[in-house]
Amino acid sequence: MDYLTTYHFVEFPIGINELQRYKNISVYPVPFTHCLNVKAESGSFYFTLFDITGRKVKELSFQGNVKIETEELEPGMYLYELRIFDEVVKSGTAMKY
Repeated sequence: MDYLTTYHFVEFPIGINELQRYKNISVYPVPFTHCLNVKAESGSFYFTLFDITGRKVKELSFQGNVKIETEELEPGMYLYELRIFDEVVKSGTAMKY
């Protein structure tokens, strides 16, 4: 009898310093209405906002802080990712009213 073994490798931070590097990034207000703010200390970031089905509804790059206009979005649950190059440094959910 043959068995198939599948391995899944997940990258985890190696130490506390890697986690501390991005602790001062915030996405607010949650819940939001007309805009979503991202506050970051420094660096070039890529922000992506998805609807609950996984469809990309917003994407932009910025440095420092940014105010993202969301008036055209329907009320509901959204998922976001904040990246530096290919590394996701923050992700989460946000509700729009």
